[in-house]
Amino acid sequence: MTDRSAVSALQHPLICLKVVARLYRLIIMRTNLATTGVPETAAPLTLNEPAGFCSHFELAGVGWDFYDGMMTRFGFPQTCPEGMVCQFAGPVEHGWFMTNVWLTREHSETYFRDTAMPLIQQHMIESGDHPDIEPESLAIEALLLSPDALFFADIGTDAGGVAIGKFGGAPVLLESNATTIERDAYVAEFDRLGLPEIVPDGLIAHLHGFTAAGDWLAQDVWRSSLDAAATAPAITQTARRVNLRRIAVNPRSIPKSPAAR
Repeated sequence: MTDRSAVSALQHPLICLKVVARLYRLIIMRTNLATTGVPETAAPLTLNEPAGFCSHFELAGVGWDFYDGMMTRFGFPQTCPEGMVCQFAGPVEHGWFMTNVWLTREHSETYFRDTAMPLIQQHMIESGDHPDIEPESLAIEALLLSPDALFFADIGTDAGGVAIGKFGGAPVLLESNATTIERDAYVAEFDRLGLPEIVPDGLIAHLHGFTAAGDWLAQDVWRSSLDAAATAPAITQTARRVNLRRIAVNPRSIPKSPAAR
């Protein structure tokens, strides 16, 4: 057998495995959609005019136990606050990272003021931990959730985040800002990939916008670091990486894109 034939023979099983894995994810996603009552679509889900609002937390000195205990008090993810689109959370070097995406600033501020703060104060007293809970706000100028994002529609059905394990890989969030890559270069990289009409395999969520201080910030969630590096190397090489422990998507808060109607 020639070297080329040997390589070809090895590639066929790998291709088959990738196809089977993709079909498995689609079957599971369709099952999730059937149970949540969300119309099935192969189109990406986008949010524009306004593009939405993001509240971002870095809780110093605490980890999963503090975060999960706090979420349990909120009844999350068994129930989801009105207007919340999704949440991404995971450990960072000196604490815990959490991003909440909302339909509007008003949804976020109302929930934080009227519901979250009293429960957070009670949780800090009982746990003995007192991290700074003040969020950094982000006015989102572009938000896209891929069809695969609905695989993580675990509000009320997957409180333990089991969907992450079933999905395969190790989901990561890559955070970029003006010090890691210029905004125009970042946008050009995703334009090259065909967003929003074409969503790269492995991309779960894509958002960027400006903080209250006017600083540009971007967050992209991928199925794994390998997916990110193979598809968007210019971004992956410089971005900050967060290994996610929870991805929770609320499909009922996501407007369907025109292409999906």
